[in-house]
Amino acid sequence: MAYLKEDLIRDLQKFNTVAERLDFFKNSKEKHSHLFVDTAKEVITSLQIPIDIYKQFFEKKERTTEFRFWFLQYNASLVLENIKREINISQKLESPLRDQILKGEIKKITDVENKGEQLLEDGVVDIYVQQIDSKYIREIEYLRIKASYYKFNVLPSIDVDQEVVHVYATHIYLKHFLEKELQQFTGDILDVIALGKLEKEEKPRVVIQENENFVSLYEDHGLGFFDKPREQGLPIFESSSISLLCNLLKPYFSEQDFYYLESLLATAVQLPSKLFFLSEGNKLADVFWQLYENKLVFNCNKMQLEQWIALNFQYLERGNAKGFTLKYLNKIISTDRPTCKNQIVKIYNDTSTGKKLLKIT
Repeated sequence: MAYLKEDLIRDLQKFNTVAERLDFFKNSKEKHSHLFVDTAKEVITSLQIPIDIYKQFFEKKERTTEFRFWFLQYNASLVLENIKREINISQKLESPLRDQILKGEIKKITDVENKGEQLLEDGVVDIYVQQIDSKYIREIEYLRIKASYYKFNVLPSIDVDQEVVHVYATHIYLKHFLEKELQQFTGDILDVIALGKLEKEEKPRVVIQENENFVSLYEDHGLGFFDKPREQGLPIFESSSISLLCNLLKPYFSEQDFYYLESLLATAVQLPSKLFFLSEGNKLADVFWQLYENKLVFNCNKMQLEQWIALNFQYLERGNAKGFTLKYLNKIISTDRPTCKNQIVKIYNDTSTGKKLLKIT
């Protein structure tokens, strides 16, 4: 049986607020999609409300904050799909580099947010003046959304093409979508969001002398300077592979932890706190398994390597930090075949030079 206009009117009358009525009309759109909408009339919204229904239930409310804010959110949801197409999101989600790409997209969004908050803190912008500086319109609109400005101040219009609609679509809906995708597939806690807020620390200076059993290190997290033989059982990583390995692992560590990763691999000296690997633990354990099997780490056996990893790293499991256990590491490293299906690094033999090549998968 067709959903008659009389039925729609009766159902809309059950609700008291304009937002509730708009929600109902949107959610029941399939039932009344057959109703005539005269696109030549003056009042046509992105929701395609028939003019007589609009006049009866919404016309008197069209200049209220409730009505305009509802359409800000609805229009932003429509714009979101256009933005996804513009940035080729479907292809990026299928890419082998999806995690890095998603982090890059999120970082572009948070860079604007950080800039806006800095402008506000420096007194450069004022989000409550009527005429805003067009130079910073995107940053100001983001700040207004964050401050719930449009819940109390009426939007100029319900036009889909307003800058604020695109800002809302990007900084609320797209950002949430990207974070959810990243978390769903990798368990990543999105440390990229914190990059702009982390206090910048001086990178440790590491000097590896010609004799790889002797290491000189000076840095600022409590280890001090030392020059002594490498203790038996502490891993020594093949020196030419350390820098490349760090670059391959960079997306999986916060900027702060990444500063210490190279010095840890170069010296094997335990840090005051464990470095946080921002993904599943088996991926990192697999990297060390490959290094050992390809003779790129020595001066230790597999059990000693497992103990060293457990002392120096933690990983992400279901959104929480978790320490490595020896039992967990033993299942991965003390085996003759790979146990990680989603390897992040692959080591190859270069037949032309006889050297080992580290590549991202």
